[in-house]
Amino acid sequence: MSTLQPKEAVIHSELKSAAIVVTYNHVPALHQFEKAIINRDIDFVIFIDNNSNAAILDELRRFSNMYKGKVVLQTNSWNLGLAKALNIGIELAKRLDCYWIYLLDHDANVSRQFFKEERNLFSQLARAGQKVGIVTCIVSNDPGYLGSKLWFRGEYAKVPHVITSGILTNLQILKENGGLDERLFVDFVDLEFTRRLTRSGYNVYRINRVLVVQDFGRTIQAISLLQRASLTLYRAYSGMMLSLGQGNVQRQIWPLYSLVRWKEMIRSSRNLRRWAVVRILIFIELFESYLLSEDAAYLRLIIGVLRNGNR
Repeated sequence: MSTLQPKEAVIHSELKSAAIVVTYNHVPALHQFEKAIINRDIDFVIFIDNNSNAAILDELRRFSNMYKGKVVLQTNSWNLGLAKALNIGIELAKRLDCYWIYLLDHDANVSRQFFKEERNLFSQLARAGQKVGIVTCIVSNDPGYLGSKLWFRGEYAKVPHVITSGILTNLQILKENGGLDERLFVDFVDLEFTRRLTRSGYNVYRINRVLVVQDFGRTIQAISLLQRASLTLYRAYSGMMLSLGQGNVQRQIWPLYSLVRWKEMIRSSRNLRRWAVVRILIFIELFESYLLSEDAAYLRLIIGVLRNGNR
């Protein structure tokens, strides 16, 4: 057992908490953090900026100056990637004597109950004797589902892996498991971390409610009959995976990732399985782009990424 906190602290919901958000050329929904601080849902917000443009940095500095002592802004001279930036934020949270750690993407919009609900479930499960590593929620790219229970009757479910955004864990668990793998830039950071926790005997739990809404890349609505039919199948697949307890993402709208993101996914493919998964995802992207009548130049660029691989 780590000596970072006494054993009883695992179920102590009143310990200090911090939300860590990695920003890159995007201003988060600052009002939600303002409310969380005022309502004492969290103690600190830590922004780690990966070299955003001047306008973004000005907005983040303005907000951090408004809530000095509660909002921390760390600016990096270049884009360090998600894992490295999160580890920096975790170290800052440790210096602030925080125990609970929330991880959120910079485009995440959270429900009013998000912080308390996740912390309450973590404490509830720990009191029941469960070895909890992560509590998270369902993340959707449809704002209309925020707060929804979807079709679930149970309060929560055990799942094998979840995305980074929406995670609640603590410093004790992070210390015992070595933090996030900085060899990974953006993609697979979440899969690698959750898999490492489960292999260490920890459980990952998902609240069966949509408490976070965000885009997964650029989102596109269906227009034509063929697009609507394809989107219906896409939504059915997303719902089936949720029902089977495979993850925590509920996609109602097509997400189209940028070319830079696809290249990073290729570079992060460190074994055959990930290599195959990435290429399947790119083929799906090509199909969706075709259905959505994307620019032909965009299709050619994605095909180039697919062919070039890690070169």
